[in-house]
Order: sequence, then C-alpha cells, then structure tokens
Amino acid sequence: MSGQGPLNVETARILNTVEDQTRQVLINIKNILEAIEAEMSDVVKLAHTIKRVWASL
Repeated sequence: MSGQGPLNVETARILNTVEDQTRQVLINIKNILEAIEAEMSDVVKLAHTIKRVWASL
C-alpha cells in the first residue's frame, strides 16, 4: 500500500495537529491491513514525508 494520508474516512475530515494526523494515518493503515487479513507486524517498511516542517518552528 502507498500514499496513505490523514483523512478520516468516517467524517471526511483531516485533523489539525501532526499528532492527530499521524494517529489517523496509522488507523487507516491498520484498517486496510485488517481488510486483507494482515496486521501491523506484517509491514516491512514505513516511509514518511513531512511538508512545511519549518513553518511551525
């Protein structure tokens, strides 16, 4: 799987904080894995991209 974002599929919203967005991405990944009868321990590699990281500093 690739290109997972922080969209909450139930509310169609993206939360504001990086913590909440990260949590939502992990929930989305977990839900996709469960749909194919897999789990987080089956994930081999995780890469992330943070946009505008310096804007909040």
